[in-house]
Amino acid sequence: MDKITYRIPENAVEDALAFRREVERFISGQTSATAFKALRVPMGIYEQRESDTYMVRIRGAAGIFLPHQANLIADLAEKFGDGKVHVTTRQDLQIHRVLIQDTPVILERLIEAGLSTRGGGGNTVRNISACPHAGVCRDEAFDVSPYALALTEYLIIDRANFNLPRKFKVAFSGCGQDCSLASVTDLGFFAHSQSGIHGFSVYAGGGMGAHSTIGVLIEDFIPAQELFEVAEAVKRLFDKYGDRTNRHKARLRFVLERFGTEEFRRLYKLELEQVRLEGISTPRIKPNGETASKSDASYGNPHNDHNFLVWRSKYATSQKQANLYMTNVPLELGLITSSSLKIIADAASQIGNGTLRTTQQQGLQLRNVPESRLYDLYKTLQVTGISFPAIKSVKCVACTGASTCRLGLCLSRGLATAIEAEFSEIEFPFEVPIKISGCPNSCGHHPIAPIGLHGGASRAGGRLFPVYFLYAGGKVGEGAAKLGQLVAKIPAKAVPALLREFCMAATKEHRASESLDELLHRWGIDHLGALAEKYKQNPSYEDSPEFYRDFGCAEDFSPARR
Repeated sequence: MDKITYRIPENAVEDALAFRREVERFISGQTSATAFKALRVPMGIYEQRESDTYMVRIRGAAGIFLPHQANLIADLAEKFGDGKVHVTTRQDLQIHRVLIQDTPVILERLIEAGLSTRGGGGNTVRNISACPHAGVCRDEAFDVSPYALALTEYLIIDRANFNLPRKFKVAFSGCGQDCSLASVTDLGFFAHSQSGIHGFSVYAGGGMGAHSTIGVLIEDFIPAQELFEVAEAVKRLFDKYGDRTNRHKARLRFVLERFGTEEFRRLYKLELEQVRLEGISTPRIKPNGETASKSDASYGNPHNDHNFLVWRSKYATSQKQANLYMTNVPLELGLITSSSLKIIADAASQIGNGTLRTTQQQGLQLRNVPESRLYDLYKTLQVTGISFPAIKSVKCVACTGASTCRLGLCLSRGLATAIEAEFSEIEFPFEVPIKISGCPNSCGHHPIAPIGLHGGASRAGGRLFPVYFLYAGGKVGEGAAKLGQLVAKIPAKAVPALLREFCMAATKEHRASESLDELLHRWGIDHLGALAEKYKQNPSYEDSPEFYRDFGCAEDFSPARR
């Protein structure tokens, strides 16, 4: 499977090896904390809320990890972290609760396995994401994975791409449904085929955060090989015009806002003309080499196993390739134990096609599983102890929030757990994706969710209490993306009950064949806003002290204390 991994440039290897000396200088006091932060964050190493612990973020280009890489990450999490691996909404893998003195050996071991943390944070080109179904989706124009991998190789080789005004994110979607969120990122590519030629429509200037924006169309269609020139031109535009004096206005979307759409397009065309004059060198786009398992081993007769049939109906999907299936492994809050990750990595090698994919829904995916081996896979997954709920209409995606992140205000994972518990025995005629961010920064993708929430704080009777800003009606899709509209600000402890009451009413209101998006915009957003009125008032501390504590926290709420 080396054909579909990305090459790590020599200068990235040098930076990883040189990091050991920088850590030694920091520990000995020769480098200040501020100076060291400027070095470690672009290497994907973030300080966590727990004193003297760090998170290591590992780049997963197009969400692809090979079994030996996943096994290594599991080993590193077991030896140097908390024994768990976290799947992010941008398809990276993270190891938490790492001591700074252990980070050099982690980076060195990752490099040996063909993995890099470079660009995991800071003002850099971040992980290039792709549709998690790329290569197997029936609706895709073509497999975008090789293009995401090739662009990764192109962009990470230039050290200048790790000193941009702010972060720069790129995404590839294989069709207009936009599973990779290309419509709301700095640079988004949508696959199309014209007269038999593979190519892309291109959007730029999108992004999510305290000031979310839908990207604007800058190219109706480019032949696929021109994606490098386009990416270089947009990146140069950002580097030249991004605001380096105000971090809160530094993202590419603020350049778009400052100049307006037409001037933004004109400036892009000027940069593209210059890039083409220079004749930049680009990597070769390598075809996807994924193949199916050749073994026909079987555990037994699956037709006598009702639980297997339920699992298959909910978690296995037929691919566009005949008699092959992709299977989703749901992870609670994106977390998986090292031991479970090893089992799944081995299953990918022995039953699947030798790759694991991470998804924007914080799950894992195995693909190219022959139909004859689905039962083998099911029995193997049972050993992990991972829950595969038969009833799962409501699916929460949440960032780590204040449990580990220094920017987090609320315990977003705690809210996600409370919401899913509230709905644990209820099946709805439609899926209810709920996306939660612990602060306005949108790591949980709340701005484009049908129902989205971001954490905040309010005060009553002189005491702080956690709140969530509730949004509804967000969606993605090429040319059809919409940001959710703010509905209400709700005390954190009231959110699960409010959503339950809303979803129960929505079930009665739902019309046959009506999508959740249609339901929300016909009836749901207005109803949710009216319903929220009775949940908005926070009770007094004397009457309900639990409202002044975040989920899973015994102490009174304070954004500074976890």
